[in-house]
Amino acid sequence: MYFGILDLVDIGSLMKTINKIIHRPKEVVQSYEGRVETLRQIVQDASLASAFLGKETLLQAYLYMTIKDRDLKELRIPRGISTDSDKLRALRAVLNLLTRSYSRIILWLDDAERIREMGGRDLSEFQIFMRDLLDYVPSNLSIIMLFTLSPGEKVEDTLLYLGDALRSRLYNTIQVEDMSKADFKKYVLDLLRYFRTRDAGKDVDEFLPFEGQAGLELVYEKIVEKDAQLKKGDGGSLPMTPRNVNKICSQLLEMAARDPKARKIDRAMIDSVMAKY
Repeated sequence: MYFGILDLVDIGSLMKTINKIIHRPKEVVQSYEGRVETLRQIVQDASLASAFLGKETLLQAYLYMTIKDRDLKELRIPRGISTDSDKLRALRAVLNLLTRSYSRIILWLDDAERIREMGGRDLSEFQIFMRDLLDYVPSNLSIIMLFTLSPGEKVEDTLLYLGDALRSRLYNTIQVEDMSKADFKKYVLDLLRYFRTRDAGKDVDEFLPFEGQAGLELVYEKIVEKDAQLKKGDGGSLPMTPRNVNKICSQLLEMAARDPKARKIDRAMIDSVMAKY
């Protein structure tokens, strides 16, 4: 999780935020010690404050734990990041700095149901990590955990894996039910509209590349039909969730894009994709 979050943070943007903090308008240029103190009040650690004042390449090496001893001396810090506690403090510092430039930071954890597969120690470390992250980063950090429930599983069963510490900090639980036909159409059309190229023109058929409204509705009907077949057969299912809709529609779009003769997504393509489920 540490490296995954860092990969999403642009170090250049982080450096711009730092420069804004230490070079406020109409402020007298601070000494090095003054800049360290300014950052220390935000990151809550003098060594981290020194690291964040270094060059971009050195800061990146420090955060990614590849920094050399000679570079540590240039940053004026005694050692690099090595322990889980070090990682948490560094990540906390990065997020605290970013909250000075962004009104809201959202950390989205997809496939969160995988925590069920964690052993006792790993699960405990995950719970502690998330608890500390929530406690030491300002309130404008939101963490969204997306769980896909197994058939027959209740929300309360899944929340048990979070432990008492995280459940007590839980702000809201949103349960997404299967989409209706109207929800499905609006969801897909909104996505198509968002990704449509700017030069498409205002008069473009909103259902493209599907064969009109009937073509899109056919996808919905085929998913419902397949879900019923699976439930009658081996006990599986294909619920009308955003994840399944994304997966099936993506496969349809990819199939159409690979076929040079294809002009629209037709019934044959839909039948071909749905046959795989």
